[in-house]
Amino acid sequence: MTNRIIWMVISAGLTLFLMRAMSADVSYAAFDVVTLTIISGLFLVLYVRLSQQPLRIGELAAKRGLLTHKESQRILECQVNCADKFGEIAVRENYITETQLERLLTEAGAS
Repeated sequence: MTNRIIWMVISAGLTLFLMRAMSADVSYAAFDVVTLTIISGLFLVLYVRLSQQPLRIGELAAKRGLLTHKESQRILECQVNCADKFGEIAVRENYITETQLERLLTEAGAS
């Protein structure tokens, strides 16, 4: 399931739950418990997925203090005009070294 589908299911479930809660019909109590359990489970799945997504090289380099915001913006502007990857441009423009790029790629899980 993609994150977008998970968000749609969560939204639909919450909407249904709120509609049932506003009607104050006790006969739906078991259904509401199941709905809340499913919604909670989907929130957990989404949280785990989002927390495990690797950082992009630029974000990781900035986090490590290798690039400034201004340097990252220059690289992104450069990327608009060419098909090179962020790391390739950063090395070519002498913002970071090949070794630093390799470490960033390893850390990001992209190598």
